[in-house]
Amino acid sequence: MASKSIVVAGGGFAGVWAAAAAARVRQDAGLDENDIRISLISKGPFLEIRPRLYEASPDTMKISLKDILGPAMVEDRICEIVEIETNTSKPKITLKGGETIEADQLVLATGSQLVRPIQKSIKRILFDIDTVDAATQLDDHIKSLANSTQEGQWTVVVVGSGFTGTELATELPSKLRAAGAPEDEFRVVMVERSDAIAPELGATMRPTILDAFDNFNIELKLSSTVESADSNCVLLSNGDVIASQTLVWTAGMRASPLATAIGANVDELGRLRVDRFLAVDGVANTFAAGDVATADADNGHCTLQSCQHAQMLGRFAGYNAATKLVGGEPMAYSQPFYVTCLDLGEYGALLSYGWDRKVVRTGKDAKKIKELINQRLIYPPQNDASALLAAAAPMVREAEDGIQRLLSA
Repeated sequence: MASKSIVVAGGGFAGVWAAAAAARVRQDAGLDENDIRISLISKGPFLEIRPRLYEASPDTMKISLKDILGPAMVEDRICEIVEIETNTSKPKITLKGGETIEADQLVLATGSQLVRPIQKSIKRILFDIDTVDAATQLDDHIKSLANSTQEGQWTVVVVGSGFTGTELATELPSKLRAAGAPEDEFRVVMVERSDAIAPELGATMRPTILDAFDNFNIELKLSSTVESADSNCVLLSNGDVIASQTLVWTAGMRASPLATAIGANVDELGRLRVDRFLAVDGVANTFAAGDVATADADNGHCTLQSCQHAQMLGRFAGYNAATKLVGGEPMAYSQPFYVTCLDLGEYGALLSYGWDRKVVRTGKDAKKIKELINQRLIYPPQNDASALLAAAAPMVREAEDGIQRLLSA
């Protein structure tokens, strides 16, 4: 066959598994890199382990893309994508510096990013843990608080009680103690615009989250937002003034702007609408995966911007993009197995099962499962092409089978 190309845009979990799945199809078809060239384009040389950036030592939460994909003969290009054109039969990617690349098949997997507030009234550093660099900056700042003499030295204000905010808030007591905060002097304040904690996590998980917050004496400021902030304090919309040296924003995620920019149909989070094979609606030879895609995971339940969905979305998108080139049959995406495993610091963790989030484990038992997920299951094989390609096959794991495997692991 004439040489073809697949370009994967994005080096997160979806992008890595899309590239690996495409390489597996290429191998299974008896072809090599001279027949189908697979390239992954990423801003940086690492897969960042974003689900772990609330933990200690966030600077270590990354893996070399070359170590993952190099053995499978996937080229990793470290460059920023500035534009993607999809109005021709071959998608065209423009890189920073002006180089353009045409692809026979494109997998768009450029991920999501934190929506930071645009308020002139916030006149201070606004920390986040959206990237390794950002999380490391926060970690270094917390370590430096021992040298401060200002009021609110050991007070951290976290905005947003979603998944990320809750995991960070419950990890902060141990971070502050490690930085030298006396037990009776540090303070963690959670600000949430809703009238209930962790609104998107649902009512079934809320009692355990509240118990963990009580355990750490985390203060809740519900139905509140940040009105303004300067170097000394944070003013909330309810009138509270909090002396604090540390303000962390975790509220709101949106798909990469590159998704919206291709001119296709998107949802309220800027995610591309795809068909059951993850092809972008109305766009030729383009698939989407991970946080830039909105797909039906299970009988009307849409995918979430999560590592859990990104990994399998990537596998299906990469498989189908490569299958299109070798003349095989595409596989329809489905992901009925869904769990929520929330870390709650030294308190333990919380594991729920299914879309209604039925709680099945709490405390130390759930913590063991969270550590298994974070420290082993989400890591792709490194320096081992056979293991990577063996793990790259898209699959539909039924819900009951999935939860039993996880609980017995």
